[in-house]
Order: sequence, then structure tokens, then C-alpha cells
Amino acid sequence: MNAFTLFRFESDDIIRIEQITDKSATRKPFEAARIEKSQDGSYKLLLPSGLRITKNVYLDLPRSFLRLRVLEMPLVDPDKIRKILPVKAEGLFRKPLQDLCLDYIVLPEQEGKKKILLCAMEKSKIIKLINAFKAEGFEPRVIASTDLISQCRRQLVSLEEFIVPPELDENERLGIVRKELRRPSLNFRRGSLKYIAHHKEAAKLLRSTVPLMVILIALLVANWGVRYQYMEKRINRYKDSEAEIFKQVFPAGSKLVDPSYQIKAKIQEIKGNLAILSGTDSLDVLEVLADAKGAIDNLILDEIKITEDSVVVKGSGPSFETMNFMAEKLRFYYSEVKIADSKTSVEGNVRFSLVLSGKRSNL
Repeated sequence: MNAFTLFRFESDDIIRIEQITDKSATRKPFEAARIEKSQDGSYKLLLPSGLRITKNVYLDLPRSFLRLRVLEMPLVDPDKIRKILPVKAEGLFRKPLQDLCLDYIVLPEQEGKKKILLCAMEKSKIIKLINAFKAEGFEPRVIASTDLISQCRRQLVSLEEFIVPPELDENERLGIVRKELRRPSLNFRRGSLKYIAHHKEAAKLLRSTVPLMVILIALLVANWGVRYQYMEKRINRYKDSEAEIFKQVFPAGSKLVDPSYQIKAKIQEIKGNLAILSGTDSLDVLEVLADAKGAIDNLILDEIKITEDSVVVKGSGPSFETMNFMAEKLRFYYSEVKIADSKTSVEGNVRFSLVLSGKRSNL
């Protein structure tokens, strides 16, 4: 809040104007403005030419516009103090409280007593001043009295000391205005007269950012959609690779439904077979199968299951004759060779399952 405009009453109808335009506190004095009273009782603000109003405006009232009372107030919470002000102020002013704007300033503590300066001003006069400024396209953010604020910072003893305004240095006055615009200690723009222009500016800014937010959300959704499609393609490629690996490792396996599950099941099955093989002379079994197969063309043995009592051999060949020929050769090594299963596959090959038991002495 570096730039601001100060409107300060020098009399009932003359308003002095000063501006601070930048961080270096450059002061720009202007010709005085005037307040004219119309026939209907409203005020008209006459501004000097060349005046460009800043966003932050402070209206500095003369002491004569205010009615003051000093009250003892043990409370320290500002919200609670404002709630009980109407009760404390009852009967202290000639005008009804509904016709007044009330505010207060906390006074320096004296002799352990906490006091406030109760300030009152005619509500109709404040409304007329606000409307006069609004008619020129702006309005004061704070309406108060820098003289009064300066006095309240000193060790005052009685209400009489507020009657004569202090000689306030202009630099000190501008310093008070700067602080009061940030966090006012006295401001008659409260309640129904509260300054709301900055809320409108914030709402306008928010409305202007809505399209940008919509665009940002759309971009985020689009990015999420692209990432989702990319990940879905990667997952599908992984599943295809998984299925291809399963077919290569287990070419005569069962129908492919869930490659991940089926690969795990096969691994568990192989682990079980290895446990059995560890107690069996499996090398002799493999040697017998290799010898029996011999030079039989296109005969594939793709699964061998060895138990303590039997050996199950699964494979495929070009015809039933090939299967029978293999079974006959194995009977030289096993007393019992059964064809447990045989069928023609989609590819035209014969799938078969042989169960071998009763090892001969020559094995």
C-alpha cells in the first residue's frame, strides 16, 4: 500500500489534498477541493483539475465533526468491545444511537485502568460524504481523524485535552495515514458502511482467472488421459509379451486365459517336480526317453512328470502310428506302458500322454 491519496478537511467545506505516489514517499500537493451542499441536503465534491485518484483513499475528518466520550473498559477483545459499545453509549449523546456511527480508540493505560475514547458521528453525514466521493468515481477506504489518533497515542488524563487539536507535523500525519490504511485503529466505515470496493476487485480478479483455471484443468485432464492411454498401451504390450513367452516356454500348454496366473502355476508345478527329481535317478529316465525317441521325426516330448511309482510323458507327433511306435520302444524299459490320452490338435498333430511304470532291470 505505497500509493494513497489523503483528503483532509481544513474547514467545513474546504478539503486539502495530498498524494503519496511511490515507495520513495514522493508528495504531490494539489489545489484544495470543495464540498458544496445541494438544496436536497446532499453533498457535491468539487475536485481540482489534473487529479488522478489512487486506489487507496483516506478521508481525514476535523475534530468538530465528532462527539467524544471517555469510558472505562476492562475488555481487550476488539470484537467484544464493539458488541457492547451500544450498551455503554446509551444516554451519552443527544441523538439516538441509530442515527450515529460509533467507533473507539484504546487509550494508554493509566494507574492500572483501561479506558477507551468513544467516538460518534452522524450517520447521515458520513453517508452524504461517501456518496459525494462515489459520484466522482471513487470512495474513501477509511474515514477517521489523524489528529485524534495522534492524541490518543499520548498519555492523556481527561477529555478536555481532546478539545484543542495538536500541531501535527505533515510527515507524521502521512505516516499515520499509511499505517491506518493497512490496519485502522479508528474507522467510521464499519458495519453497513463498510468499504467493499476491494472485495469487488477481488471478485473481478477471481472472475478473470476462472477461464484460466478452466484451461488449466482441461490441460491436466488431457495430460492425464494421454498418460492413461500410454500406460494402458504399455500394460497391453506387457500382457502380449507375457503370453508370447508362455507359448514359447510351454508350447503344449493348456488354453491361454491368464498368462500371469498360469506362469506362476507352471513354476509351482516345476518346483514340485524338482522336489521329486531330487530323490529319483531322473537322469536315467531322460536317457531312456532320448534312446526311445531316437530318430523318430517330428516327435516332441514337452512334458515329463516323474513320481516314485511312475513316469508321465506328454508330447505330440505327426500321427497315431508315431505315438504307438514310441510306446512300443518304451516297453523295452518299462513293463507297463499305457496310452492315457490321445487326440488330434487344431494344428493336425496328435497330442498324447503315456504313463510308464514297472521299471525293468535293464533301466
